[in-house]
Amino acid sequence: MTGRARRGVTAFAAAAPVLVLALAAIGGCAGRGEPAPGDVTPAVAAGPGPEAGPPVGLRVIRRLRYPRLRFDPPSPERFQLSNGVTVFFLRDRTLPVVDLFIDLKGGYIYFDREYFGAASALPSLLRNGGTASFPPDSVDELIEFHALGISTSADGGRMLIGVSGLSRQLDLLATLWGEILLKPRFDADAVERWRLRELESVRRIGDFPGSLAVLEFNQLMYGDHPTGWVMNEHDLTPGKLAADRLRVLHGRMLCPQGAVIGAAGDVSREELRETLERALAGWDRCDSALTPPAPPELAHDASVYVIPKTLSQSTIVVGQPGGVLLGESAGYFASRVANWVIGGSGFTSRLMNRLRTQEGLAYSAASIWGTARDHPRIFGAITHTKSESTIAATRMILETMRAAVDSPPGREEVELAREAIVNGFVFGFSSPVQVVARQVTYLADGFPADWLTRYVEGIRDVDSASVARVLDRHVHPSRFTILIVGDTTRFDASLLGPVRYLPVR
Repeated sequence: MTGRARRGVTAFAAAAPVLVLALAAIGGCAGRGEPAPGDVTPAVAAGPGPEAGPPVGLRVIRRLRYPRLRFDPPSPERFQLSNGVTVFFLRDRTLPVVDLFIDLKGGYIYFDREYFGAASALPSLLRNGGTASFPPDSVDELIEFHALGISTSADGGRMLIGVSGLSRQLDLLATLWGEILLKPRFDADAVERWRLRELESVRRIGDFPGSLAVLEFNQLMYGDHPTGWVMNEHDLTPGKLAADRLRVLHGRMLCPQGAVIGAAGDVSREELRETLERALAGWDRCDSALTPPAPPELAHDASVYVIPKTLSQSTIVVGQPGGVLLGESAGYFASRVANWVIGGSGFTSRLMNRLRTQEGLAYSAASIWGTARDHPRIFGAITHTKSESTIAATRMILETMRAAVDSPPGREEVELAREAIVNGFVFGFSSPVQVVARQVTYLADGFPADWLTRYVEGIRDVDSASVARVLDRHVHPSRFTILIVGDTTRFDASLLGPVRYLPVR
């Protein structure tokens, strides 16, 4: 998927909190422990009478009972460097390796549209644009020779830059990492390679109807807000990516006051602190803090938008403002369970059951209920279907959404969703660095240190009544915006409502 496409997908889906984390079970079996008083612990509950025969297959699975999952994640150590940056650290002697990463406040959402291209390029160019001491090819040779790992990611508002390697190479690892962060070269050839790759992605976005549909839907919902920006050729003119512009952005975004560091591996706290102080020496606080934009006002537009494309398959995206904020509220936790039931759980979801299992109209269908700390994000669904079934599939999605409001999930569906969400956390704690990453994320997002425990308990407190309330309050299928990318000679979009045609890419 192109970098541009990833940004659009992130806007639609990410709001989704970085909470898909888990019960940590380092050195032991996750989820095991002494049962709480009153727990039912037999492997299989009593079966039916003799006339029914012994339980087999699905009947056995449904009768299994387990003790309540105990949630007791390890707590990383926390300390501060001399420049005020907080470090979370978890020592792990299992393997002679170490992971370092930094979470930085910064991205294109903090700047005018004129800086969109450069701010989007910055994380990649920190890795691929060389450093003051090493041109790009030398950085690559160092990484290859010493089997280091360097990773960067960004979502428009934050950057994550990590490095990993053998613990005996900690000094080399941290020194290279420090140079990448603080002394980027922004090699002209590397900048031009990034520009040309991104330019080709922009020109070819029409070749990827799924990504195109998500990008355009985000833009419809968010309008001229950074969350809805879509890269275009004007953003990628050479002057927009000039070295002096990149350095201005670097000086604004790489600031200690917007950073949190995470570390895990076979190294002592004292050695780690000393190494980090050397690697980040001279990194002083920035003069001015980044000011985030005002929260977006999502569109309430019950129109049908169509992008005509000669395809054998249509991509359908429907949605509305989600109305729920990320935080410790009953509505937030209920929305997690509701989304799991509607379309977030894969084959067990209502959308998949209706569109795929019952009607055979789509191979996949999914929903997402995005949330953010300070503003609602999108609640919606996406599917792909053959051109001739475009209208039927769209109506079926809307009917499934309406049925979720009129016939909300009952006790059994809610229980299944609760247990799946809670038990799924184990996959987010498979390594010490993931444990540390949670604390880094919580601090950066302004969550309490025990947020994950609160999240688990909040999910466990959800019942069918709270799910019904959040659906009734926030889900309104008659007001959904509908976007279709497909061959308009093979379906009549006006059967769904007023149609507006968007430019073909």
